[in-house]
Amino acid sequence: MTGRRYFFDSLSMVLRNLKTARLRVWLTVLGIALGAGALIAVTAIGRGGSRRVELEMGDIGIHRVWLYPSSQTDNGFDQQDAAALTQQLREYAYVSGTTEVKCEAEYGTQKTETVLVATQSGLPMMEDLVFSQGRFFSAWEEANAQDVIVLEGRLAKLLFPQGGTILGERVALGGHSAVVVGVVEKRTARGETGMAYVPAKTYGQWYGDAHLDYISLVPKAGLSVEGMAVLGKAALQGQSGIEVRAQTLQGEREIADTVLNVFSWVIYSIAIISLLVGGTGIMNVMYMTVQTRTREIGIRKAIGATNRQITLQFLQESAILAAVGGLIGCGLGSFMAYLSCTL
Repeated sequence: MTGRRYFFDSLSMVLRNLKTARLRVWLTVLGIALGAGALIAVTAIGRGGSRRVELEMGDIGIHRVWLYPSSQTDNGFDQQDAAALTQQLREYAYVSGTTEVKCEAEYGTQKTETVLVATQSGLPMMEDLVFSQGRFFSAWEEANAQDVIVLEGRLAKLLFPQGGTILGERVALGGHSAVVVGVVEKRTARGETGMAYVPAKTYGQWYGDAHLDYISLVPKAGLSVEGMAVLGKAALQGQSGIEVRAQTLQGEREIADTVLNVFSWVIYSIAIISLLVGGTGIMNVMYMTVQTRTREIGIRKAIGATNRQITLQFLQESAILAAVGGLIGCGLGSFMAYLSCTL
């Protein structure tokens, strides 16, 4: 009997044996499926949680440098300082000058308190903004002080509870109105109502105020936050003549990295334990299978079967059970991971 023929004959015998021991087969497959499903689900949920933490840390500015006037007696920065710094550091960082004020947003009968953020058109390159409608205001709209506004998703829902497309609608902000050009789904910790973004130059014309509360920098690829803090501080002091204070979230970043590392090790440990449990389960089941079939093994050896041929049969049986259980486990684990994302 050739090796190929024996392989298929042995496989046919394995399938017949599995068919006659359905309860044992399904219990074995169930154990493998649960182990594989738990491994996939825990790993996917863990990586998703880790990514969520990274996004939340990015939203609070963990990769950003803030430049402030060093004392209350200073006049502060203006839009010309931000423009000059943008030109000077264009190869090293994204720059945005910002002013934040609280005001009342109004559309029709809907009113709510919000934070009005006067900023620059380069903000989307500094933050991971996802737009559900429209876009951010352009450099041309900023330079020409156009009355345009971008709403955060939470604020848009409060002003437009009916939903639908709101692009082109005019929203009143502290006695002024602007056309909605975009809705951004952005997570922030600055109040429950969300924020509204307008061009800094538009804000200056509205209120006759060109000052900036702060200038923020996000280093481009390959540059560190600490190095950018030193470079940005020196450049801004040199051009504005104002003593500058640089602030970063380096301490918070170190804490976040520590938390993520611990979280990753916990996930990997659970994954390893799941693999060990699943492997041990398969090993024990196959060991018991051999123990309960010693009579069959003896008869087969008596009629000329070799140890290698008998081993092949049990390996085929193990492979079939592991493959079926693994496929079911993959589907189960993927469904559990998807379900956790929707909750």
